[in-house]
Amino acid sequence: MKLSIIIPTRERIQYLRESVKTALAVDDPNVEIIVSDNASQDDTYEVLSKINDPRFKYVNTGQRVSMRANFENGLKHSTGDYIMFFGDDDGVLPRQIPILKKILSNENPDVLKWPLVRYGWPVDGNAKTGGVRFKKSSLFGSVDTINVTKLSQELVDCNLKSEEYYPALYHGVVSRSYLDSLKTSDGQFFNCTIPDIFFSYLSLLKGGKLMYCDHPFTLNGYSPASNGGSQKQIALGNEVPEIAAKFMAENAIDKNLDVADFGANIAAVFFLSLETARVIGGIDKARINYAAWFEFIVENAHKMTPKLRAELVQSLKQYAKSINKLDLLDTALKMPRKRHSKLAKLKSKIRENSLKIGSVRFSCDKGAQNTIFTAVQACDDLIGDDQDAVYTKTQSRKAAWNALKQRYYVL
Repeated sequence: MKLSIIIPTRERIQYLRESVKTALAVDDPNVEIIVSDNASQDDTYEVLSKINDPRFKYVNTGQRVSMRANFENGLKHSTGDYIMFFGDDDGVLPRQIPILKKILSNENPDVLKWPLVRYGWPVDGNAKTGGVRFKKSSLFGSVDTINVTKLSQELVDCNLKSEEYYPALYHGVVSRSYLDSLKTSDGQFFNCTIPDIFFSYLSLLKGGKLMYCDHPFTLNGYSPASNGGSQKQIALGNEVPEIAAKFMAENAIDKNLDVADFGANIAAVFFLSLETARVIGGIDKARINYAAWFEFIVENAHKMTPKLRAELVQSLKQYAKSINKLDLLDTALKMPRKRHSKLAKLKSKIRENSLKIGSVRFSCDKGAQNTIFTAVQACDDLIGDDQDAVYTKTQSRKAAWNALKQRYYVL
């Protein structure tokens, strides 16, 4: 069974070079590593051309394209039975890949998702970066089939409390046969501006053998160059970084199948992904709770500048009218703004901190280096091979966690 690891990138070689190292460290000839380069103008090609590994493949889009199109380019050049995407500041945990492949071979899922364990690339003055925190609830867990009926109903009702369990190909794996079944007639799969969210929503709406394992196989890196922060600044109307401006311009001319353009409001981007997935998947709009979704978007638009909010409302009205739901949007627009109590925020903070009880946090320094590559090494050293024993039921989850803590205390 062959695993394809696809890393879309654009002009972030300072992170990418370390990210690629994590994949090359996987000791398995039946793994291919594909970097899909969105016409980078830095020294991405010069650095990667020095890699001498038959499993490694560098492909270039030839010209600037959207993020969606770059994902499609990477997928087009892959040959694996299972496919995994992650970002160019993320990493794979090399020592965990053998058990991942065992699970895939034994369970034959359409999609397997796992928890996001985060690593912050070091930032001067930010003590929370340069390390990783392991929570007991996110390691050495079982492999279970997710409740598609429950999660898909929550999704269409705009109840996003269980997002952690949504199927994913970004820090998750998907079978090629399942992806092929979801392609449009032109052979493309990534038909929406935000490819990873689109996949999550489409797979929940269409169903399949969707599974979740409470154990990490990748490390989710975040850095000053990550996309999430830029998206938020755009939505607020603040000055946008150059990379974000390019992202917006490329999306504007991209040949996607988005049902509309709602701008950069994050709640509206979720709705766009859902509606695009619904239309492409042939799902009856009667399944969607539009009243709840419109209320969610409007509530999350209050921090936008008046100009951007007006543009969002106008585009929402046009779309709502096209699907005969304008009355529901008008109702949402007339609702008074919700006031989130300090007590609710306090409860959320207490819950967040309670999850840290019994956790372990460690620095990812190795010599003079602290990168995603040193981070995955530190993680693998602590995790060891115990997930294999837990999966085969020769070791308990509790015993595996205790063994990790023993290794942690002798660091």
